[in-house]
Amino acid sequence: IQTMFWWGTVLLIGADDGLYFSDDGGLGLRAVPELEGRSVLSLCVPAPEGLSQSDILVGTDQGVYKSSDGGWKFLSLDNGLGRPQVTHISTFPMPPSIRERGR
Repeated sequence: IQTMFWWGTVLLIGADDGLYFSDDGGLGLRAVPELEGRSVLSLCVPAPEGLSQSDILVGTDQGVYKSSDGGWKFLSLDNGLGRPQVTHISTFPMPPSIRERGR
């Protein structure tokens, strides 16, 4: 296990061979197909003030992946950066003035 995150009934386990997901408090784990074979090095669930509460960010040995549905499906966020090894991910809430302009 490289990293682990417990969020309500959602359990995420990052390992050398991928990401494992449970939405029943860890009773059943499933491998996340989009991350099979990737070393999952970091996990981040942003604060409510940041992205959507269902967003999950995953740092791997081949870039960053994001789920917007609570961990059911992940998409690569390479945006032309290539595939860097991402050992740490963090988010921070937007200042109120930026949040208000975006609405």
